[in-house]
Amino acid sequence: MAARTVLITGSNGLLGDKVLARAVGRYRVTGISAAPCVNPEHGDFTFRQVDIRDRDAVMRVMHETRPDVVLHTAAMTNVDGCERDPETAWAVNAMGTMHLADACVQTGARMVLLSTDYVFDGEHGPYREDDRPRAISAYGRSKLAAEQTTAATCEDYAIARTSVLYGWSPHARTNFVTWLAGELRAGKEVKVVTDQTSSATLADNLADMVLALGEVDAQGTFHTCGGDWLSRYELALRIVRLFQLDGGLIIPIETAELRQPAPRPKHSGMVAERILEATGVRPLSTDEGLAAFKRSWKAARP
Repeated sequence: MAARTVLITGSNGLLGDKVLARAVGRYRVTGISAAPCVNPEHGDFTFRQVDIRDRDAVMRVMHETRPDVVLHTAAMTNVDGCERDPETAWAVNAMGTMHLADACVQTGARMVLLSTDYVFDGEHGPYREDDRPRAISAYGRSKLAAEQTTAATCEDYAIARTSVLYGWSPHARTNFVTWLAGELRAGKEVKVVTDQTSSATLADNLADMVLALGEVDAQGTFHTCGGDWLSRYELALRIVRLFQLDGGLIIPIETAELRQPAPRPKHSGMVAERILEATGVRPLSTDEGLAAFKRSWKAARP
């Protein structure tokens, strides 16, 4: 379909901010978030403060704006926070998605849902789209429910699963790459796990994939992540090399030593090949993504 109007949920977040910046000027854009707007510099778009847990508010904004496409990036993504408060995680990630899916059916909009490799148990990664999901955390279960709701409800949809999102935005909270680079620059020791593998994804690259999925007619699930599969520790070493930081400050540990509330899928990450065929957007390798991140981060933080 040729999208003319786009509604972006979670427009204040890292991914939402990147999608918003690319969508403005190409479409008539509405951004929504539960918090007040933080990025008016992106130009000519409409912002509405909407909590997706509020079904009536979701229906109202959808019927008023009548988007061709909903790019649903809003989520509760703090994995340990979800484990401590599974009711809120379910309300935001599962029920909020249900409200949007129902609204998409009523208004005839295409739905693009952002999901995660945490829908898998991490026993047999990297995963392909047809592999059977089995979530092991409250976060993963709430996102898997969102996927199932979207597929069962929407007539026109795509599910975009991603992994270890990173990137630079002045409005977004810290992610693994910004945290690690910042700590090492400050000369602080950091602990990084060696036994979790994933597919680190540059937010800018993911935003291009998400926007492209809003345009094409392809249905179903797509893995929209970085093109490599490596451990957090290996990722950290690549960040050290790129930024010429002190790798001796990194202390390798195993996940169990962190005693985190939520279990993590150990061998997660995904194979991202179908997205290129469907959209023509190529997932970046880890080195390509980190190099692009470095350029944007240095430009903002000389």
